[in-house]
Amino acid sequence: MDMRSSIEDTRKGFEESFASGEFYNRQTQDSDHMEKILRFVKIRGRMRILDLGCGSGYLAFPMAKNNPDSEVIGLDIVSDTLEVNRSGVNKEGIRKFLRSIISRS
Repeated sequence: MDMRSSIEDTRKGFEESFASGEFYNRQTQDSDHMEKILRFVKIRGRMRILDLGCGSGYLAFPMAKNNPDSEVIGLDIVSDTLEVNRSGVNKEGIRKFLRSIISRS
């Protein structure tokens, strides 16, 4: 299997997982783990933060909420996660968040 096929198979697997809600829902249930990560990441001033593989926005949303002067950029291979996050940004009223980037080329 070549690299492009491998990436496409991986993307399809993540999309199926996101659509079923199983993996993404389990992944975001551990608030203790999330708090440890947020304490570890030292965000200052007007930083630009990339959440690579942002998925449900598990880390990106709290980073954006807690650091309104910073820009949080979410990137994910699953386009549906980015659409869900875009609507979440509007719902949460986050000013600078999630410039969604995805390419299938």
